[in-house]
Amino acid sequence: MGFMTKWGGPFGLIPRNLGDVYFVSPAASYTVEGRSYDASDNNDGKSPERALRTVAQAITNATANAGDVIVLLNGTHTVTATIAVSKAGLTFWGVSSGPQTANTLRPASILTSTGTTDELLNITANNAEFAYLTIRPTTAFDAVSFQTGDAALSGPYFHHCHFDLYTPAVNIQTVGINFAARSSANTNDLASITLATNSIFGALVEDCTFESDGAQGTAVKVATAFVTIRRCRFIGTAGTWATPVEYATSSDNCLMDDCVFSTTSTMTMGVSGAFANLADGVTIRNTDFGLGGGTSADAIRGFTAGECRVINCLIGSTANGTTSATFITRMNG
Repeated sequence: MGFMTKWGGPFGLIPRNLGDVYFVSPAASYTVEGRSYDASDNNDGKSPERALRTVAQAITNATANAGDVIVLLNGTHTVTATIAVSKAGLTFWGVSSGPQTANTLRPASILTSTGTTDELLNITANNAEFAYLTIRPTTAFDAVSFQTGDAALSGPYFHHCHFDLYTPAVNIQTVGINFAARSSANTNDLASITLATNSIFGALVEDCTFESDGAQGTAVKVATAFVTIRRCRFIGTAGTWATPVEYATSSDNCLMDDCVFSTTSTMTMGVSGAFANLADGVTIRNTDFGLGGGTSADAIRGFTAGECRVINCLIGSTANGTTSATFITRMNG
């Protein structure tokens, strides 16, 4: 006979988490199992029937480094100010009914901002995890920044998330995950990274999709960070998306693996290394730059010889404007 633990699993199995779970509603009233409930930040949030109203309150209630999880119920969670992730070890999940080993396209738990003049999420604590969420920034601002100034940061983890760069109005300053935004000033400018003397260590972005409908900013901007990007898709649906991924100052021990760049329109390039400055700082392998039916000026461009290693990648033919194998050979040199 099996016995259930207080963490929802049978004895003998390692539990997924050992902390408290806080539920957040996308609206003042919501429905669970056919019953209507009222959300309030005066609730304890520890049951779907007693959901909190805001993510900010859930962060306030949670305990750092205790395995606490914040679950965003299905629907659109709209905030009017930056969500400050300032407690270490917090996990943020949407409600997922799909497979947990594949890309998740447009999860039903949506986190977005409106009426703001700032980023959606600002992560300043270690080991933050985000999963099964659609993350939608305000036009001309980052979805995610890391404004730690000169402080080091470790372990940010994004998986099975969808970054919506098509709902905001087209603007080159609209960015997905901006590891370069390390100071409160000039957050969308690579120059801001010069204020940071320490890196973001061990960042992992996997099984995520980044979707743009035109000349938006980068999906992932890396600077002074060690970042692995794995099994991600970069999708352009309209217009010209200049550069989905950009590596800049002190991008070190960075790996892009098993990703796909696809577009029905145009990408100016898939990956830019114009501001990168470290030998062997970036490795790109097993990645598809075929781009589907769209066109691209280059798959990879801007690295100085020796800064980037390209291994076993699919580069589209020169007929559709993608980078030639000769360029990749030079990259390895």
